[in-house]
Amino acid sequence: MSESKTYVRDATGLVREIGVVTATIFILSNVIGGGWQKRVFQTTGWAPLHPDDMFLPVDPLVIAFLLTGIAALATVFVFAVMATAMPRAGGGYVYISRTISPGVGFLSAWAEFLGIAISYGLIAVAVIDFSFLFLPVAFGEVYFNIGFLLDIFDALNNPFWKLIIGIIFIFAFAAIAYFGTSMTGKFLHAMFWIPAVITIGIYFSLLFGAFNEAAMVSGITHVTGAAPNAWIQDAINSGIDASRAPNYFSAVNTAILGAYWSWIGYAAISFAAGEVKESNKSLPISHLGAGFIILFVYMTVSTLLSMAASVGDVNGWTFFQALGFNNYGATTSDPTLTGFGWMPFVAVMAADGLGFALGGIVPLLFAIAAVLWLANDLPPFVTTSSRILFAMSFDRALPEAFAKVDERWHSPTNAIMFTAIVAVFGAFSESGFFTPGGVLDIPILADLFGNGITATDLFDGIFFTMACVAAIVLPKRLKDVYDRAPWKPKLGSRELVVVIGWVALIANIYLDLIILGEFGILATLDVVLGIDPIPFVPPLVPVIFYGDWGTGLIPDFAAADILATFNWGFWTVVVLILIGLVIYLVMKNYYSKRGVDFTTIYASIPPE
Repeated sequence: MSESKTYVRDATGLVREIGVVTATIFILSNVIGGGWQKRVFQTTGWAPLHPDDMFLPVDPLVIAFLLTGIAALATVFVFAVMATAMPRAGGGYVYISRTISPGVGFLSAWAEFLGIAISYGLIAVAVIDFSFLFLPVAFGEVYFNIGFLLDIFDALNNPFWKLIIGIIFIFAFAAIAYFGTSMTGKFLHAMFWIPAVITIGIYFSLLFGAFNEAAMVSGITHVTGAAPNAWIQDAINSGIDASRAPNYFSAVNTAILGAYWSWIGYAAISFAAGEVKESNKSLPISHLGAGFIILFVYMTVSTLLSMAASVGDVNGWTFFQALGFNNYGATTSDPTLTGFGWMPFVAVMAADGLGFALGGIVPLLFAIAAVLWLANDLPPFVTTSSRILFAMSFDRALPEAFAKVDERWHSPTNAIMFTAIVAVFGAFSESGFFTPGGVLDIPILADLFGNGITATDLFDGIFFTMACVAAIVLPKRLKDVYDRAPWKPKLGSRELVVVIGWVALIANIYLDLIILGEFGILATLDVVLGIDPIPFVPPLVPVIFYGDWGTGLIPDFAAADILATFNWGFWTVVVLILIGLVIYLVMKNYYSKRGVDFTTIYASIPPE
């Protein structure tokens, strides 16, 4: 069969316009977003660890970041090998479909496309939430007289307007992506370097605050309106002692889920590998360089946050644990003591106490950086998800229209627009459109959009698990491709890639089990046995249709309300994967009748 019969055209039409710096920023922007700004407080709220139970002199989340970072770096390593061996649009879709099977490659990439595209919509609305949270709450009321701005925020802070503004953001960034990766890259540089520079000031504030308890106490009292001990006493009144983690390692295990969420997107540039210049050099540097930078940022910021906030003392508890618990662990008895469990707020408390607030300018800059760190997720989201669609369409696994590339801007326009349409579903979810108090109070749709399509970490887990399998079989299944790869380990080449691939696979399976436990699909072994939590024991016992979200506890089936306990997240993923399977089989049958053999298509690497 001729090549022209196999592919629609001899070249993709995409152009290699992304340099190594932009490729690295692409990953950093996609990963470093909103989660790292609250994870240390969030995971502390889930499992408060009393200072007397500290086994290591760092917060459990720091160790969780290290453990998940090892898993991420192992996966990043094998992605770098595969990306340089097959530097094509679609990234992991190409790797999995060529090494394992076309069907597995399609379904894995379909799951990843849905996860990224829905996240695109989620983040578009979350940017609005961040703006409403950071700009007016502390900074406006404490430093500036901006009542008119607060009035505007109050008027827009509802599901309807958040949805509308989110959709505007979705299509605005899709329009930027329409003009190609070069334009997207230039826009992304501005969105990255502004918060990156401001974050240097955040680091210094936290660093100096960590070693000046008096300044932190002063800053906390001024910014929050309450002294650290008032926060701690309120946490005690709200039940922090009853919720405390039994030991350090149990707290680490709880924190792993939060840490994993913060790593999603670490292989982002591989999806646009067909548009990276000098891919044999740029892709390994961008993948591994960004991975180590992210690990450093996460561990250092979490450490400084926990140190700076560890002031005050009531029964051994500090402001740090109280801040996490009052925001993420329980309903505080004093509703005014909430809303400050975020990195920029603590940095503002430090700057305020140290006398660095500069009349509110510094806090305002910290707020802008916090919002931009989330907003700069958007360009990578629309780029990566559209390239997955493009690659599948180029292989004829989706309608050929998605492989259309604009001749002037060299961008897959139809794929970009379809990504934006799918993202709208994420915007509906994040805006709370169907929830009580939303525009339409429809319980079933609230569950579907609130707990169903938002299962993006499960989509991500499916894809990366299969990508690790692809790395393990690559040296044997595609020996010629692997041998020609311009970048791979020099010592024990094949064996080392396989070994690291196995490490990444085992780590990803473990993380998958934790994700399933989050969705109530698996009950933990210690719950079933009725004993104290066992450190690092993954969820094991299936609870297919029912489960208490987040705990995995098996409910009383006779009394259970199916709508209240149904695992919307898990089963929505199952249904969407089945839809992907139907699409794949229909397209395969359609093109087979027209003389296009899928076996031939997937037997070779797509052209550039």
